[in-house]
Amino acid sequence: GQFEAMVDEAMQGPWTEKELPHVYAWMQANATVIDQIFKALERPHYFAPLVRTADDESLSAILLPQLGFLRETSRLIAARGLHAFANGDPEKTLADAIRLQKFGKLVSQEPTLIGVLVGISIQNMQRELIETLVEAGELSQQDALLYLDSYKQVGAVDAIDRAINETERSMTLDTIQRAWAGSRTDLNLFIGQGGEDARRAAKRMDAVVRSRFFDINHSLRSVNNRYDELLSISVIEDIDQRKKSYEAFNEVAAVPDGGKRIAKLIGISATGTLPEGWTAERYTDEVTAVYTLLLMADAESAGRTQRRTQTRQLVQATAIALLGYRDKHGELPESLDALVPTYFDAVPIDFATDKPLVYRVKDDGSALVYS
Repeated sequence: GQFEAMVDEAMQGPWTEKELPHVYAWMQANATVIDQIFKALERPHYFAPLVRTADDESLSAILLPQLGFLRETSRLIAARGLHAFANGDPEKTLADAIRLQKFGKLVSQEPTLIGVLVGISIQNMQRELIETLVEAGELSQQDALLYLDSYKQVGAVDAIDRAINETERSMTLDTIQRAWAGSRTDLNLFIGQGGEDARRAAKRMDAVVRSRFFDINHSLRSVNNRYDELLSISVIEDIDQRKKSYEAFNEVAAVPDGGKRIAKLIGISATGTLPEGWTAERYTDEVTAVYTLLLMADAESAGRTQRRTQTRQLVQATAIALLGYRDKHGELPESLDALVPTYFDAVPIDFATDKPLVYRVKDDGSALVYS
């Protein structure tokens, strides 16, 4: 625990081996690992198969042990970059920031949504390195162009929709199909905090799917339609309209009085009798709604995280471009228009407003650039 706190401290700003000797020793001991990761970053693709630990394991229960290692390694690189700056080597700090950009983008090729989010978190670890360099204000135009070239080629993580469309959709379909076929679903992982109560609840829900009233084909089509609708919302460009669409989607997806609804479905399954006015289609829709509520990813939150990271990286890239301009011309530009075409093909546009980023030079000669 103490060591974790030391690593956290090492990622907050420049540090020396005298200030954090244990972190420095950790960095030195893992030099071979860092070299291997840097070699891997030269590869164009990253692949992590989903491997079952048991023949009957469901897709949603597959373990992802590599994610912890990748995230820890990225913390090591970030700490290394800040150590380099404290020891008078800002170019090495810049190089490690560029590596973290590429590292996160490669890891975002993970098949699962959590894997993509780890890729985003790895890219975010370059923030302290970039801010340290920018606030020091000592980047040359050559350094600025080097970073911006990497920024344009690599880009921010944009794989949320792909992970939801492929793996998260497949996990939901897989779980319902497995319940219908009498196979292990591992649904208890999604109910409460686990334990015996969760296992009992999962078994009862799986039994509901095996009722003679449940239409597996209608259910799977409904799930696919819901995922299609979810993904169509994520590409809406207008922020207010996208937010309203998510609210409407979540309202439909909610299961009011969930406990009572589930109890009713369990009762129908046990007695083999539909309530008055119910049809097999309604029963299937009710069961599918519960499974979808438990299993469907929070695309709105994940998308917001992705867009926030994209915006932050755009602001960082703009700040670096401003330093490059100042190094070349001896002063900051009056507007961001001056960064075109040397640094950007067009004026940087704020993802949140669809207008240029806010930029102004203060009376003391420093500048502000923000979303």
